[in-house]
Amino acid sequence: MATARDAREWARSTLRGIGNSLYTPFCGTDGDDIDWDAYRTLVRYCVGELKHPMLWCTSGIAEFWSLTIDERKRLLEVAIDEGRRANPDVVVQACTAATAAKDCLELTRHAQEGGADIVYIQTPMMEAHGGEGVLNFFRYIADRTDIALGMFNSPSSGYVLTPAEGARIYAEIPAVCATKEGAFRPGNSRKLHELAPDL
Repeated sequence: MATARDAREWARSTLRGIGNSLYTPFCGTDGDDIDWDAYRTLVRYCVGELKHPMLWCTSGIAEFWSLTIDERKRLLEVAIDEGRRANPDVVVQACTAATAAKDCLELTRHAQEGGADIVYIQTPMMEAHGGEGVLNFFRYIADRTDIALGMFNSPSSGYVLTPAEGARIYAEIPAVCATKEGAFRPGNSRKLHELAPDL
């Protein structure tokens, strides 16, 4: 796990290769339960059989909005347990997006304490008053945790950071070391990396 202080150096040497986005296999009446055996099999397949060096957990493809906080924590714990059993060096990336800053903080602290390597915070889904509000949201989490942070800039949030806003977050929050550009706007990605070439 990278601490906030060494996040950027860690990211330059570690965030490489294929990372599987883990979905949540639901089961039971109305799909209200999680098929834990299927989830464990999925993690083992991605890390053990495919030999992929990274996992991406509890994000949009995992339908985090349909999970309780406890379920999200458990999914991450299982991914870390099964993934590290298959490959002790697998990089575990946790998305801790939530509609409440306190829930995001709780999930981020859990990821830090549980052994995740990096946490990605999706641009908040509630009104954050643009880039300044997103910066303040990141600052709130960074001031209360000690783990590498990534930005997950996704249009599903309802607000896409501009390259300048993303670069400002990187400049002002030392724990921020990576970005996942879910907006699929190549021009914006190029501009962001011009403004923050070490991101």
